Amino acid sequence: GYMTVGDIQGNPAVPNVGDPEGARKSYSKELELGKAMKPGPNANIVMATAHVGIGRLDAFAGARSEAETHFKTAMPLYEAAGDSAEARHGLLVVAEQLGNLQKVKGDLLAATQYYSRSLDLARELDRLNSTPGTQSAVQIESLLFAQTLADSGRFGESQQAIRGSLAIALRLAATNKSKRRDVASTYGFLGYVLALAGQTGEAIDAYEQSIVIFEQLAKEDPRNLQARTDLGQMKGEIAGVL
Repeated sequence: GYMTVGDIQGNPAVPNVGDPEGARKSYSKELELGKAMKPGPNANIVMATAHVGIGRLDAFAGARSEAETHFKTAMPLYEAAGDSAEARHGLLVVAEQLGNLQKVKGDLLAATQYYSRSLDLARELDRLNSTPGTQSAVQIESLLFAQTLADSGRFGESQQAIRGSLAIALRLAATNKSKRRDVASTYGFLGYVLALAGQTGEAIDAYEQSIVIFEQLAKEDPRNLQARTDLGQMKGEIAGVL
């Protein structure tokens, strides 16, 4: 209960009422609750999840060292909780958050390693029980991994990860039109990395694929400000390549 209240109060990962201090108090109560529980997987998950909540607040506030401590405390608790989907998902979240912190610090090698682990965990969860949600998780983690690879100059590996993400986005969009923006954005990202690698022709092709979709989204709903913003960005990026 305290975690749900804390999320509503101030979890920066979801819409909230803007009360981070209230959220911190709720997460701290959840942590104390976990410590008072009978030792075992359930207690470990409660404590780990509370640490993640506090860690997110610290990261959002710029207290990166404190955030890292909470995330690294959560990791072994999730690992000790066994192989349940909840524990695996918790590890995924922690690995992603640690990757984010390392990227901000400029340690691309460490960030890439953490994102590689979060991607592996997302794939593992998808293999166990594939749903649109688990597929989306694999898609997102693939893009995070691809970004740090590109930032590290590993363009070929980055493109491979992006193409894997794109394949998932296309499958999801085939049955859910709201996912078309993911397809367009991923084509745009692919164009960006191809351009960095000097593959100008392929980059232009990818950007054009992105632009076609964003133009369609903007045409379908003239009030869709996001589509128009995305379209403008893609046109600006392709202009820089032409």
